[in-house]
Amino acid sequence: MSLQQSHLSTPNSTTTKRKRTSPPDQKDRKLTPLAPIFQKHQLNFQWLSIINESCIHGTYGNPIPTQKIAAFDLDSTLITTKSGNTFPRNSDDWKLWNPIIPKKLHQLNQDGYTILLISNQKTNAKQSAEFDQKLPKLAKALNVPFRIFAARKDDVYRKPRTGIWEEFIKNWNGNLEPDKEQSFYVGDAAGRPSRGSIKADFSDTDRKWALNLDIPFFTPEEFFLNQSKRQDYVLKGFDPTKYDHDQPAWIPETSIIAYEPISSSLENVKKLQSNEIPKKLEIVLFVGPPAIGKSQFYKTHFEPKGYEHINQDKLKTFEKCLKSVKESIQCSKSCVIDNTNPSESTRHQYIKLSQDLGCSIRCIHFDSSIDLSLHNNVYRAFYGEKDAEGNRRHLLPGLAFGSYLKRFETPLVQEGFGEVALVRFRFVGKDVGRKKWEMYLT
Repeated sequence: MSLQQSHLSTPNSTTTKRKRTSPPDQKDRKLTPLAPIFQKHQLNFQWLSIINESCIHGTYGNPIPTQKIAAFDLDSTLITTKSGNTFPRNSDDWKLWNPIIPKKLHQLNQDGYTILLISNQKTNAKQSAEFDQKLPKLAKALNVPFRIFAARKDDVYRKPRTGIWEEFIKNWNGNLEPDKEQSFYVGDAAGRPSRGSIKADFSDTDRKWALNLDIPFFTPEEFFLNQSKRQDYVLKGFDPTKYDHDQPAWIPETSIIAYEPISSSLENVKKLQSNEIPKKLEIVLFVGPPAIGKSQFYKTHFEPKGYEHINQDKLKTFEKCLKSVKESIQCSKSCVIDNTNPSESTRHQYIKLSQDLGCSIRCIHFDSSIDLSLHNNVYRAFYGEKDAEGNRRHLLPGLAFGSYLKRFETPLVQEGFGEVALVRFRFVGKDVGRKKWEMYLT
């Protein structure tokens, strides 16, 4: 990887299925009474094996594989707290979001839907234990077969990432592909702004999850209470569906990215003398946030030209970086300083060193938003290509990006650079990777 609303499709013919724009059956059908088998608590809840030491998984009764999936968020969708607190006090601090919910789920079950509960539950040990204790109680209150997945880490299973859905389809739905026209997802994290006395949604991850899967989405109010759909939602963070991959990736486009290495071969000497190959001993200083493609840009453009790679993550200290730059130039080898270098004070020390060495220095600014960097951070940690040892890059903490933003000063030629060029992010990778990159990941 290197630098730089609705997804509902329109049918092409009258025979093409249309995706749901309203919850199933609520316009032309009354809720039927619970069947006798559901009137008593005859089903059992069980926790199954944890998936990849991360995602907990349980069932109530025996959910039957189908192509019609009715998926629901849990907190503030099916249940809320009795106390009125944002977070529950204990395993008993919950109640149904609305009394109609069990009948609605029962009707879906009768209509051939698999009930799927999807929840983000990255909590501490005490809260996790209380959640585990709460689910059997909730299951009895709902009293309809369902399957639940809950993500306990910040990984591929956490919404809006689609790892839970992929796990369900691969291993728990009888090899049946869901009918995305009939399936749907209901959640409260919909990106709705405040309206009157109604508070804004705390997040937009539920809507993004449905968009990633290309299935219809409803809020609890729309699905259970038949309220009209709100279109005034706002999706925060990076929007991969709107990114312009056709913008210039290198500015100025006429300038040289990397110079040819010094060579004593007769062929190259002749080319150099005829100015066919521009040659220059230089220091190249990268400026850009983490996860914006700096290292990939080096590998693509500078490594083939013999530039030394200098990186503080590998060398551990700033002083060792300065020392490596000096040694590289003294050996007549150009080098690239592949660090974030956000502040003028940091860059000044490299500029001063270049002056002491009598060597030119230029800056390459990876000009992008922090939101894009955060998106790339998630992509490369969970979906990016693996190295020779089979490992992906580690997920960086949000603090790393906040620190960069706090210290960032726009690099200028006036600092002492011969040039400040701009690089815009371009995705580089296989098609399957690009499909993941084009999803909402944060």
